[in-house]
Amino acid sequence: QVCASLALSVQAVRHVMLRWRASSAGPALFRQQLDRRVLSPVLPQVRHKTVSRLGRRQHWRFGVLAHKGRWYYRFHKMIGKANWQRYVERFQPPRKLEAVQRITFTTKPTPTTHKRATEWVVALPKGIASATNADQVLNCWVRHRHKKHKSPFYFLMALKRLTEVGGCDPSDWRFRLIVTRLRPAMRRVLNKPRMVLYLSQLRAYSDLQRSTRFMYKMLPKYSDKQVVMVARAWGLASCWDPHLFFAISQRLLPCVERLTLSQLVVLVESFAGCQISHYELFAAVSSEVQRRMNKASRVESDVGVVRSQLLANLNQAFASVKCVDFAFLEMVSKHVRHSLATGGDVAPPAIAGHCQAFAKLRVHDVELFEAVWQHMHQHRYDYRPQDIAQILGASSVCLPAALWPEGADVGQLLDPLLLHFDLLRVPDVAEVLKFCHAHAEDATAASDFVQQVAKRWPETPLCRKHAFDIAGTLDIFAQHCPQESKLFSMLCRNVHRLLRHYEPQDFVQTVSALSRIDYRDGRVVHAMAKWISKRSDELSDQQRDYLATNLRQLGADERYLLVA
Repeated sequence: QVCASLALSVQAVRHVMLRWRASSAGPALFRQQLDRRVLSPVLPQVRHKTVSRLGRRQHWRFGVLAHKGRWYYRFHKMIGKANWQRYVERFQPPRKLEAVQRITFTTKPTPTTHKRATEWVVALPKGIASATNADQVLNCWVRHRHKKHKSPFYFLMALKRLTEVGGCDPSDWRFRLIVTRLRPAMRRVLNKPRMVLYLSQLRAYSDLQRSTRFMYKMLPKYSDKQVVMVARAWGLASCWDPHLFFAISQRLLPCVERLTLSQLVVLVESFAGCQISHYELFAAVSSEVQRRMNKASRVESDVGVVRSQLLANLNQAFASVKCVDFAFLEMVSKHVRHSLATGGDVAPPAIAGHCQAFAKLRVHDVELFEAVWQHMHQHRYDYRPQDIAQILGASSVCLPAALWPEGADVGQLLDPLLLHFDLLRVPDVAEVLKFCHAHAEDATAASDFVQQVAKRWPETPLCRKHAFDIAGTLDIFAQHCPQESKLFSMLCRNVHRLLRHYEPQDFVQTVSALSRIDYRDGRVVHAMAKWISKRSDELSDQQRDYLATNLRQLGADERYLLVA
């Protein structure tokens, strides 16, 4: 019976095909003439040559329903996509209610639930404002970290409070949690200059550089204060971005006269912090400050137009970028001498800053330094130990001993430094040592000061995180007290830390000092030989020969000496 039915089916199909070919009216008329009683069990069994997947539901992607996304497979395993022979079922079936019931959310919460869900809107700002240290600020943020869709206001509030309490470790995971959540919201922050300033003060340098792309397009739209704030952020971080600073200079050059003195100082300090020189902008700032100084000198009642500390900061910033404007320096010198003579508002820290700027630019203004020395002798109790040390260090460059004022007593100036030695920073001590070494023959107090420092420095917990002239300091101690092994042991540890800042003459000075003392540190000699071999192209032939000869005597490795 089965064979007979198959034979009848084949005959029926052949009969249909013959009639279709013979039909002159075409397929439309042929469909009307088909006998549905014959084709109904046969037509679905006909195999076509092309197999189309159009209309088939890909249930392993979209489920088994016609509409996408209405249902989903709750048990998290793919269906119809893999080989199930070695499948081990590890799913623990839940209760009947959880397995069958759909996940649906109510549209309106109860009042209690709504209150508990939205109380973070007040609790988070309150906790941040009441925090007194960085840990409390970060813990408050972590406590409410699960609350999504925070507006940029909360991020800026947390960053501002962190800067107010003294900052935090930029690698702390709690701080990184705040910054990483801020990245998607950076585009929505309106006051981006304030945001980048907070990031710079908190030392989040990678995120600061990531926000650069927002600044290029927005600089023409920012106010003068905001543009200066952007420059300050990059200057504090010392992020070298010449393209951004060029855009800042082009934006602020036409409106220098509108900026306040503090904004002008911050602008120049930002360029100096990144070691970027734009002398057209510096000249415009200098001429504007001179114009205001001349106006203030003509109007006696105009008090506070130019503050002494801001002027000293501007002078130091110009000195950092080697901007020598003699008209500006002459104006500063006259202003300082006039203030010292008339008892003006110039303060000892500002005087020390001006002296350092003149010494860095190698401008020998003898009249200025004579007036400073006379004022320092008359009011030495008004000067801090740091100010005296900085002025003496600048005087070693700009004021020779033959031009010292009459009655100048170096011992009266050095005694406060020994008395308050623990208040000095390492760079200040190095500056005083230069002065004492330069005038050791002119004043016996200077040579005695070097001996006292050599004994007290290893016992005093001075901050060793500052960069200072370690080569010059080592050379001075090697000439005056080569027997202090404890002192040289401490200085050799600083040599390891500061070798990456060395100049070619520093290598020569350090090797010369190590050759004159009895103390030996093989690690320092080995490190020096390696650094000299890497930077041998920067050395002259005489320096290279001198270093190779002395390092060989100190026991350095021969393979580095050949390169050196």
